[in-house]
Amino acid sequence: MKREKKVTASETIMKKKREEMKKEFLALTPLQRIRRMNAVFNDIIALKAKTKGVPEYEIYRSYLKSRK
Repeated sequence: MKREKKVTASETIMKKKREEMKKEFLALTPLQRIRRMNAVFNDIIALKAKTKGVPEYEIYRSYLKSRK
């Protein structure tokens, strides 16, 4: 017996926003996509550095270490 999950209004709004953002992203040129993803990556690094109280380069280095 499966339980059906209720879909809340906020989940519906989030799903619509996600679809809208996906369409916007796919409409970009490949170069624009690369630039957008690089900006997002840099924002994530800056946020992690700020929350951990360390310089951004330390967070960046940790990403490089995990790829070796």
